[in-house]
Amino acid sequence: MLAQYLRRDKNLSLDYRQIVSLVFSDGTVHFNAVACEECHGSNYAHSRTERETGMTVESALKAASKPVKFVVLYDRRYNNTSGWPYVNCRYVTVYVPPRGALVH
Repeated sequence: MLAQYLRRDKNLSLDYRQIVSLVFSDGTVHFNAVACEECHGSNYAHSRTERETGMTVESALKAASKPVKFVVLYDRRYNNTSGWPYVNCRYVTVYVPPRGALVH
């Protein structure tokens, strides 16, 4: 999985963001542990869309210094573009890795 962040601003206000955090077996949390793929630009300023590559959740798990107990995905979708339905949703999903799958 590749976390994503999409943002368009001014006359087209669209924001789609995923934040992945890792909860370690000792209870500590690494918030925003995965550098997400970013796509951003502005219709108002007629700027071109810029893209930045991110990392996968798998690579973050392999780089973890401690055993991971949970992977938490925060997903936000926001859109107040004129002429489109207003959207402002937030979701939290907790993933539990299979036993023995994550060895640091």
